[in-house]
Amino acid sequence: MKYMGCAAHKLNLIVEKGLDIQEPVIAKIKRNVTHFKSSTKAWNKLIECQSQENISTPKKCINSMPTRWNSVYYMVRRFVELENPIKIAVALIAPHLPVLTPDEWKICKSLCVILEPFEEMTLQLSKQGYPPASSVIVMINGLIELLRGFRKRDDLSSVFPVIDVLLAEIIKEDRFRNIESSGTLSTCTFLDPRYKLDGFNDSRAASNAQATVKNLIMEKISTDQDDNDPKTPTEKMRPVDKISVFDGFVKRKEAKSGLNKSELAPQ
Repeated sequence: MKYMGCAAHKLNLIVEKGLDIQEPVIAKIKRNVTHFKSSTKAWNKLIECQSQENISTPKKCINSMPTRWNSVYYMVRRFVELENPIKIAVALIAPHLPVLTPDEWKICKSLCVILEPFEEMTLQLSKQGYPPASSVIVMINGLIELLRGFRKRDDLSSVFPVIDVLLAEIIKEDRFRNIESSGTLSTCTFLDPRYKLDGFNDSRAASNAQATVKNLIMEKISTDQDDNDPKTPTEKMRPVDKISVFDGFVKRKEAKSGLNKSELAPQ
């Protein structure tokens, strides 16, 4: 569906806007990740440090891609997972790399928390086959509710500015402010047996969706009845004889032989 790609694009723009606030921290992480991915010596040291941390299967650093916000999420999440091995490896062989402060490590961990639901929605919108149009309204409302909850958690205070931007971007006019008024999405939500009226936050939008579906059903019933009604026969128009340069010839032959016009007309 066209709207699904549009929703995914909007979501990408929203998260990118929020992540801009923590660009200095993300830039530090990217420099470290790029080094470990480009240097065999650094990678081998990171494997060794992971082994010392009892990580049996070494994990690679993940680099971000400019066009996908969730690649930044994956990069930060993996960086957090490898916090201790990275700290040790950098101190031993790459002291020139930027080091994250304790507060910056806290920011990274908090980012992973608040971005996880965005990743879930991104994956839902990217599903092959039939993306869940009926779930878009529910997911957006869920995102807003989660972000408002995150805003009340003291342990996430380091990313409150990011949360504020994410909330502001979601409810922008050209983002998802009026999503429950979307005819297609609201109808899909109402028709989904999992959601029905409960899929809406706005009771007026829910009632409108219900009324829309009822009207569609009534129109369908009316159309089917019209199709089944016997039609009043209409008088067929008599075919108009085509004027031809052969008319005089045909008339004369009819008079002489008694044959009809169709038998005499040239083929």
